[in-house]
Parts: sequence; structure tokens; C-alpha cells
Amino acid sequence: MRGAKPFEELEHGLAEALAATPPGGVALACSGGPDSVALTAAAAATARVSGLPLVVLHVNHALRAAAERDEGVALGVASRLGLPFQSTVLQGPAGDEATLRAGRYDALATMALARGCTAIATAHTLEDQVETVLLALVRGTGLRGLAGMPQQRPMGSGLVLLRPLLGRGHGELRAYCHAHGLPYALDETNADARYRRNRLRVLLQHLREVEPSADQAIARLAHLAREEDAYLDERAAEALSLSAAEEGGLDERIGELPRPLLRRVLRLWLGGRDLAFEHLDRLAEAAAQGRRGRFFVRKGEEVVIGAGMLERRVTTDGEDSEPDRN
Repeated sequence: MRGAKPFEELEHGLAEALAATPPGGVALACSGGPDSVALTAAAAATARVSGLPLVVLHVNHALRAAAERDEGVALGVASRLGLPFQSTVLQGPAGDEATLRAGRYDALATMALARGCTAIATAHTLEDQVETVLLALVRGTGLRGLAGMPQQRPMGSGLVLLRPLLGRGHGELRAYCHAHGLPYALDETNADARYRRNRLRVLLQHLREVEPSADQAIARLAHLAREEDAYLDERAAEALSLSAAEEGGLDERIGELPRPLLRRVLRLWLGGRDLAFEHLDRLAEAAAQGRRGRFFVRKGEEVVIGAGMLERRVTTDGEDSEPDRN
């Protein structure tokens, strides 16, 4: 980061990412931590040139004693940068990490839509991507999990979620805050061993000692996995269109497809990421072997492999089914 503008590359990359959003404003999710403060300030710097409307949003989970401090930091940063600010306090009992994350995104989306924004930008970083990939790996993921977090994805209601800092590290973003005299808050729960990511960070420190470029290598793995996952999804969509039978069924000749593609076709046909791998793989194996029977796929739904066709059926008992032995 040498020269008169050491963070020019960071700001330029952020400007390109924000410029690729649908017409309208961008909501910046600011927790008050160094990563989101850097995102907010860098976005404001680029918006002075582009004229892109920005708003700073903060979600207060009200679970920690420092929650009011964090909101105050986010408000102060927005005020200093001359950006509109809005916050909301989440009500209700605390849940697990996934529940809290879902509530936070719902709250951000509600505020962003009320402000007329078309995109929400978060400050997920290179290290966040690495942790996401490794957590997926230890769960036994496939390519989709290894792909990690995409830089952009639809959220519904016309909103797009942006992660423009996935290629940037915590260190660079904290240095950006220091260079611009920006305040930030540190989350004390980052040292709480009850959270999986925090336990993983300890292991990551050892991994970086063994391989200093581990973060970049894992991020490259995520990029390659995402490209290959997208390619296989395209092939699966083509195969599904060729195998569609009457009334939404599938021609049983789908079982002649290579097993990796067959699983994707079945997942696409069944329409969901909530399918357990064991049930999906069992169904794929049966289709490949030409076996007939009833196969549980998720609560309230099964697939029946009969003469010449696979059919989806709604069930009432939700019980697993054994295939016929014919």
C-alpha cells in the first residue's frame, strides 16, 4: 500500500462493485466494527465521485452490554461522513447463530426497502470467506459449500446482497480506519469459545503458521468451486429439460446420467437446498440401478419410481419408505 493513495485499489474495486448494482441506492450494513466502518467510509469516498445514493443501516440485537456503544459508533461514522442513518432493535429471545443472522438480514431488508434501496452491501472479508469454506468442509459439503459466499446474490423483493470486500483482509480494513482517523468498536464475543467460528479461528492461526498463504489458497478454491458448480448446474438444467415427463415427472432413463450430474438433476427437480444428502444420494442410487419403490426425500414428500417414470408425491406421515425389492 505505497504511494500517495495507498488505498486507491481498495476504493476502486469497491466503486466497481457498487456501480454494478441495479439503479437505486445502496444500503451499507454497519455493525460498528472495523470492517464495516471501512466499508462505509470507502463507499462514501467513491460516492462523492459517482453520486450513488447511500444510507447506513445498523441492526441492534440488544444481546450484549456493548450493543448501544456499537450503534453509537455506527451513527457517529455516518454523521461524520454526511450519510443518512437508520437503526432498528431486534425484539424477542436470542437464538442460535443462524436465527440471529436471518433476523439481521430481514431487518436490513426492511429498512433498505423503506429507503428505496436496491442493494445491501455487507463487509464480509477474505477471512470470513475462508472460515465459511472450512466450516462447510467439515460438514462434508459438496462443490456448492466449497464455493463459499458469492459476491452477489438476490435477496428477494428486488434487493441484491453485495459482499464487495471478500478479497480484502481484516488487516487492510483496520489500517484504512486508522489512516482516516475513523473510530470502531471491537466485538468481545469474537473471543467466546461457544461460537464455532471463534474455535475455528484458533485452528486457522496454526494453519497459517504451516502455510502463510492459506487464506489466499482457500479463497482460490472457493472461486474455482463456484465456477465449476455453476457449470454443472447449467448441465443439470439441460438434462432436466430433456428428461421431463408428463405431469411433472421424470423419465426413468435419467438414471443413465453420470452419478454427480444425476444428483444435481434430482435436486433441481425437487427444488430445494434443504434436501439431506443421504436421501438425495439414496434416490440417485435407486434411479441409477433401475430399482422401483417409494423414497423419502423430505418431510411430507416422497418420490415414487415406477414403470418408466419418477413421480413426486405428498405424504402425510413423513415416514421414510423402503423400496420394493422386485
